[in-house]
Amino acid sequence: MAGLKNVSEQVSSFRNLEQKADNEAKKLGLSATAQLASFAWVVSGDKTQSGRPMLSGNPQMGFDYPSIVYEAHLTGGSGYDVEGFNVVGMPVIAIGMNDHLAWSFMVGMGDNVDIYQETLNPNNKNQYMYKGKWVDFEKHVETISVAGGGSVQYTVYRSVHGPVIAPVDFDPNVYTGDKVFTWKSAHWMKDAGSIGGFLELMKSSSVKDLIKGSKEVYTSLHMVGADDKGNIGYTQAGLVPVRPANSDFRLPLSGEGDMEWTGEYLPNPVAINPEKGFVTGWNGKSTPSSNNPDSRYFGPYNRGLWLERELKDMKNMTMEDMLKVQKKIGTEMGTSGGLYEAGILITDLLPLLDNALKGVPKEDANYEKLNSAYQLLANWNGHGIDDVVTSTQLKPEQLIFDKWIATLLSSVFDDELKGLVTFTSTEDDRINMLLRALNEQTLSSRNYFDNIKTPEIETKEQLVLQSFIGALEQLSTQFKTHDISKWQLSRPKTSITHPLFNKIGEFPTQTSGTYSFMVKFVEKNANSNGITVPVGMSRWPYGINAYIGLNQSGTPDITNPNLWKMLNLYRNYEYRQMSNFK
Repeated sequence: MAGLKNVSEQVSSFRNLEQKADNEAKKLGLSATAQLASFAWVVSGDKTQSGRPMLSGNPQMGFDYPSIVYEAHLTGGSGYDVEGFNVVGMPVIAIGMNDHLAWSFMVGMGDNVDIYQETLNPNNKNQYMYKGKWVDFEKHVETISVAGGGSVQYTVYRSVHGPVIAPVDFDPNVYTGDKVFTWKSAHWMKDAGSIGGFLELMKSSSVKDLIKGSKEVYTSLHMVGADDKGNIGYTQAGLVPVRPANSDFRLPLSGEGDMEWTGEYLPNPVAINPEKGFVTGWNGKSTPSSNNPDSRYFGPYNRGLWLERELKDMKNMTMEDMLKVQKKIGTEMGTSGGLYEAGILITDLLPLLDNALKGVPKEDANYEKLNSAYQLLANWNGHGIDDVVTSTQLKPEQLIFDKWIATLLSSVFDDELKGLVTFTSTEDDRINMLLRALNEQTLSSRNYFDNIKTPEIETKEQLVLQSFIGALEQLSTQFKTHDISKWQLSRPKTSITHPLFNKIGEFPTQTSGTYSFMVKFVEKNANSNGITVPVGMSRWPYGINAYIGLNQSGTPDITNPNLWKMLNLYRNYEYRQMSNFK
């Protein structure tokens, strides 16, 4: 129990620091947390009208300004001719196309880090136990300059595994605990080497070349690609270490030398021309058997289900169809207390609600209201708005769904987990907890629907019904009416923030990439004898000039026409032609 208390204290300390950092960042007009996500898909010629592949890439990296991403076309050097997504400061096109192929990346969520628990020397906490000996922590001092004030010095302590991350303010001269936690990363000191991998990708001429080049990209990324020979493919870049047999990847590892990585890495998953005719993803796991990363819990639900289900039965696709899919994904959004993409589960969860409502007699005072709300959900497509360009209000169905799931999660798990897990926001790991609890095999070991704090044995049907009634009552109170048609909530807006001037713009929220591009393959010219080249179109919200000056009154001037040159295109899901290679 002492070890568990130690871990709990460090988690609490880490969360407090994270919240403090978020608050300070907001005061400066910065994003509270880095936004790194992405979705993409590629379809083979078997699913297209032209018989050639098509690809869509959507790296999601937030909307701060100046942006860290821009479109660029790089030529020259040792045969480079590539266009697409450039991260400011990197000499590469990380996502894009050359004259033979197109590709896109998504954050890979590979299990590439571990937390090690280090045992401190009780007589000298500058030391930790490793392979039977007390070993000194490495340490170095970081000097941080502070605008308008003096510099701040911070001492970083490292074991053989990595830096001490908990407690975050570790000082061996005053620390009273007997354990600290360090962070070991598979790509430590290899990050810069990924530039070489991207340079290889930029000169690739086939999907096989892309997969080969991605082996030199050491951070965890999913990659999809298509080439001018009609091939499509997938791989996961990055290093996933082979753990010792006596360890559990879900828990901290012993830092005493008995749970060291073997020095080998798992082979990266690869798929070329899969039988189903497409590859898609949205920051999920590469295979069902892959470990979950430390930061996420993946289960039966993941937001990639939207694209997986959408593309499954599509045939004879054109670029117009690709755009329709793009717009449909854009309408997935919810309330601040819900998970934007979880509406896909309505078809999975509706039978659960249907079964629970069968126990409500017609003479029940709630019968009419419950069944009216149920019918709305039964006819709902899971999207938060109807039209990504014109809609201004969230659909009542989304409000009902979000509130019902949040209430159900609390009803099911609060008696066991209150204080350990927060259910006010229906994040995907919480939803997966619910789906596993609903699974009959899981229920055989623990009935989470039974409230352990009451003598009665509650059932699944009871909690589903109670949470649905509770959700409708909460919404009736919130909107001061029982008329569901009047439950209206404005569509969220995405702010564009500047580190000095805070909010400088906004646009209606859409689920899309910060940079979004689509590619098809066409014949190079009338005499090309079937030789194809990629032709792309793109959209992103910014212009070609990030300069913001001051007007005569000394306030920021954001009227520079180049500042927002692309914003209306972005709002309206209109794409501009890329330079292309015809």
